[in-house]
Amino acid sequence: FILNVEYINSTVTSKYIYDSDSMVVSFTTKTCVTYLPAATREGQIIFMKQVGKGIMRVYPRGSQLLYDDNTQNDYYDVGCGQMLIAVFCRCSINGVSSEVWWVNRIKW
Repeated sequence: FILNVEYINSTVTSKYIYDSDSMVVSFTTKTCVTYLPAATREGQIIFMKQVGKGIMRVYPRGSQLLYDDNTQNDYYDVGCGQMLIAVFCRCSINGVSSEVWWVNRIKW
């Protein structure tokens, strides 16, 4: 499959990612607040790679949640050389029907 790439240049400080984006490459040298898509497609995957010296601070949108384990995160930082893989799912957390971005951060 071929990824639809969205770029974040070195001066951007805020970026919204959309459903059509599947790969985000950031060259930011500062902190770029980056919002995941307001996803509706279960199983949607977004790859996010930080190349510049800054960080992508990744947030979910609306009432969607962000998890990397069994605890909720308000945001997730992606530093230089790191990649975040985010997968959207609808699931029950503590008996509550939720829309969740499950994330994993990797390096190298």
